[in-house]
Amino acid sequence: MLGQLGEAVRRAVAVASRPVALPMADDIAGAGGKAAPAFGAGAKGVRPAFIGFAIERRQYVDREKSRFKPTPLGSAVSDLLTEHFSNIMDMGFTAGMESKLDSVAAGEQDWVEMLKEFFGPFDKAVGETIEKAERVDRKKLVQKSDEKCEGGDDLVIRSGRYGKFLACGRFPECRVSISTRPSERATGEVKENWEIAWKTAMEKCAIVHPEAAAAAAAEAEAKRGLRRKSAKKKSAAKKSKTKV
Repeated sequence: MLGQLGEAVRRAVAVASRPVALPMADDIAGAGGKAAPAFGAGAKGVRPAFIGFAIERRQYVDREKSRFKPTPLGSAVSDLLTEHFSNIMDMGFTAGMESKLDSVAAGEQDWVEMLKEFFGPFDKAVGETIEKAERVDRKKLVQKSDEKCEGGDDLVIRSGRYGKFLACGRFPECRVSISTRPSERATGEVKENWEIAWKTAMEKCAIVHPEAAAAAAAEAEAKRGLRRKSAKKKSAAKKSKTKV
């Protein structure tokens, strides 16, 4: 977890110029855009539309209609940054940074010296944070959905190669997984196909259908074994080509 948060911290120079991304409010898009100019920030195009895209892509927030709702990961990142980088997370920092950048653009300040003044203490703080910050309990990062597994457990929202999906909270005991429910604007065919997929997924519930779940687990393990063998063959082939 610290590795992931550490990477987020190392991008804080860019993030620091996006004040509305930091307080995990329920209406970042609306309130943030109005608040930034009041603090003397955001006048040069730092706007919620761009910020929203960045924090949503990194799964720090979910979009609900026109509002942003913080995810457990987003809250954890925000709390960690606020604790260890309170000066940067302050709205006044953004206003001050924009003022300095304006001075650089006007030729009134040397940009190298300006960056040195900021980056020295910042880089030191990053190193200390990565070394000393407490690990975040992974259980706190679990995001529950409104869906229930057939066995009665909550389905949680996870992210994979192809985006978000639902999985049983009792994984690996129960391996039920399915794509997230289609939006209200989805076509009838999409919704119908999802309902069929839902019924198929629930047939693998380890609590209600233990035999089917065991068979599904064995099938999944067999597929993993084939992938491992394939990876070994490719690795061996690469090594042989290198020797030649």
